[in-house]
Amino acid sequence: MAFKSLDVLSGCAVFLTIPYFRMFFTDSVTDIIRTQQTPTCFVEHERDLFQAMQIPFLDFFAAQTCRTVREIQNSWNKLYGEIVAGRPMEELEHPLPGDIYCAYLERNEKIQIGLSALSNQKAAYKQLLKERLC
Repeated sequence: MAFKSLDVLSGCAVFLTIPYFRMFFTDSVTDIIRTQQTPTCFVEHERDLFQAMQIPFLDFFAAQTCRTVREIQNSWNKLYGEIVAGRPMEELEHPLPGDIYCAYLERNEKIQIGLSALSNQKAAYKQLLKERLC
């Protein structure tokens, strides 16, 4: 498999019940695929890539159903106001705003979370990447 197992997070019970890290990963990968030359490894390990992603989250913000790298390349995001009431009716950009994550967790996972808790999880995710990749 192209990605490390979740063992790197042993002892982190919150990660096992709330898909924060997979959501951040999905956001980042989608941005890379759409805005940069897609790394060959994304295509070669497409199945592993999609297993690591939070597919229901991708479905939540993408305007089309995407199950391949090529489909992500040729897709776009929903309008911000379609997902969060009161926001402008313009296409979402990456990284996705925090209230998109909060809306997904509330609607799809039945979890209420504030932006500060989300920010803490994003900082932990970045720290994990720094420790594992640098």
